Amino acid sequence: LCTELELVGDVNGRLIVLQDWRGGVVSMRWAGSAMKIQDCWNTSSAREKWNAVSNHLRRTPQRLGERLCVNFLSAQSFPRRTPRYFAGLINPKLCASISRGKHSALGVVVMDFPTKELCAEIVHTNFLRTQVAAPRVLDSLDGCRGVYKQVLQDIDDAAYAKPRGSSTPRYVKSLAAVYSKLLVQRAQFAIVAEDIRAECRDSDQVSSELLLTATQISRLWKKQLRRTQDTVGDVTAREMKRKSVAAEPQIQLFRRQPWDASRKRATVQLFKGTRD
Repeated sequence: LCTELELVGDVNGRLIVLQDWRGGVVSMRWAGSAMKIQDCWNTSSAREKWNAVSNHLRRTPQRLGERLCVNFLSAQSFPRRTPRYFAGLINPKLCASISRGKHSALGVVVMDFPTKELCAEIVHTNFLRTQVAAPRVLDSLDGCRGVYKQVLQDIDDAAYAKPRGSSTPRYVKSLAAVYSKLLVQRAQFAIVAEDIRAECRDSDQVSSELLLTATQISRLWKKQLRRTQDTVGDVTAREMKRKSVAAEPQIQLFRRQPWDASRKRATVQLFKGTRD
């Protein structure tokens, strides 16, 4: 379940639920603000249906990455205009239009009776031929800068605010291990990001695969940063717990020996220098 638009690479191998029922939001809504759908299914004119399909295709590249675009080729008008009738007219038109290179992105295409050639053209256009603006790729790489600065600030704050009574060498060593792992992860991200930046410097338009790669590594880097933030909090909490556990036996010792009358009498006698 996801309430935001995800990339294909992020949801590979999983089922995505699109909510089309009323009630509280548990997943991304079908036909919601994150989607753009063409589903002119109840028509008796193949020309009208093709116009709806082609108009939707023309607007799809501008929405790529911001909305999930879904284009239905299927239609019907019983009893004479069956789904197979429309598929026999619309599917070949789309295949010819794609093969001429008229479209840079198609989005999700829902069809009746698709052919192998049409499926191959759709996959090729969506994943191999699509071009996006280079600045858009660079923006996806820079989206983690704020989170990275915040993680560094959290580590600094944790180092300066060492829990009172904790073991300084052990606490600093734990934070140093977290910081060292963060630097390694940062270097790995920077190496891949620099290769992507180099490709973006050469042209204004780059492959959509490059945008997909940039987005995926940025999301992975952001997840690693969030985990690092959690680890810093765990290190501090663990040190505080050690401190409380160390003090606990003394507290329990006092509680196990209640202050009764006999103890009070023995204490007074010891103070006076006499014993029974």
